[in-house]
Amino acid sequence: MDKIAEYGIASHWSYKEAGSVKASMQNEMEQKLQFFRSIMELKSNENNDEEFVKSVKEEVLNSMIYVFTPAGDVIELPKGATPIDFAYKVHSGVGNTMTGALVNSVMVPLDYELQDNDIVKVITNKNASPSYEWLKIAKTNQAKNKIKNYLSKTNKEENIKKGEELFHKYLKKNKIVLNEFLEEDNLEKVLKLLKVKSLNEVYANIGNGSWTVENTYDLIYNQKSKEEKLFEQAKKTGEKVSKSDNLVNVSNIDNMKITLANCCNPIPGDEITGYITKGSGVSIHRMTCPNIAETNERLIDVNWNVTSAKLPTNIVVYTNFGKDSLTLVISLAASHDVGVQKVINHQNNEVSAIELTVVVKNKEHLLKFINALKGSPEVIDVERLIK
Repeated sequence: MDKIAEYGIASHWSYKEAGSVKASMQNEMEQKLQFFRSIMELKSNENNDEEFVKSVKEEVLNSMIYVFTPAGDVIELPKGATPIDFAYKVHSGVGNTMTGALVNSVMVPLDYELQDNDIVKVITNKNASPSYEWLKIAKTNQAKNKIKNYLSKTNKEENIKKGEELFHKYLKKNKIVLNEFLEEDNLEKVLKLLKVKSLNEVYANIGNGSWTVENTYDLIYNQKSKEEKLFEQAKKTGEKVSKSDNLVNVSNIDNMKITLANCCNPIPGDEITGYITKGSGVSIHRMTCPNIAETNERLIDVNWNVTSAKLPTNIVVYTNFGKDSLTLVISLAASHDVGVQKVINHQNNEVSAIELTVVVKNKEHLLKFINALKGSPEVIDVERLIK
């Protein structure tokens, strides 16, 4: 279907309808064909969804120009595109061997901005190849990605050497010792963070322009060291406990993002611990939460701050099957000043299991409500949920 839309009957009919190529480009059919063709080309050239969305915004939804090959074929490009973008739009092989361009029979520089209705002829040489400068000139992500891919494949060893030199030079300039974060015990973590298999891949990506030295450094040093220093600071003994407006105090740490874990929904009065997440601050769990049972190396001491806030937690109420079971539970909640945010009622022939997200002041408040539920003849049992 894609092939038919792009090259088949519909495309042929669209051109046949109008008296000239330029006129046919204006009709609704051709505009739709060009739009979908551009979308398909971008999707096939982008590595991830984020890049794809960005490319669509920049290269399809922005102002477009229409230029021509010497044979009269129409090429659609974003406004501001250059002969380099044109060449790679025609074919990767044309772009990779490009040495220059003629626009309307006049030689132009590679950074020339193409205009609507220009006729472009690409001059090629089989011994030519793209350069890193082209990445600064190209307008479209499609062209940039193809240039990067070519440079990456053909100049890998050169890229590794260049990337290593650039990286070490940057570290030296910022007075950072390489071994602080690339020693053998840390290298595996670094490679996993960057989603590569070897240090040479890191250097190669820097050398071919895919990554900048600054961004790479930020990823493998700044974020990592911040996390490690946070953990070391929190583990210190004999230090003060920080005070803040948070519901929970974290030992030795001020102004830290703190969240209550959704899996076990701790409330004041529960015994709790803090888990240092990767990039999301400290997550607070109940001591009995099975999700942190095997993560002792990242756990830190925390305690509840005095607060009057009400917090949600989850319980399940097992009752003898009866249509009034839910009414009873809701009624008891209201009488004990317990808020109810969510209710899921599971029923079979004998037992009704009612899952509730309730809002309470603290553990004592919750236990009074649970005891009231257990005191009802219809209630079999009540327990807190951990998801």
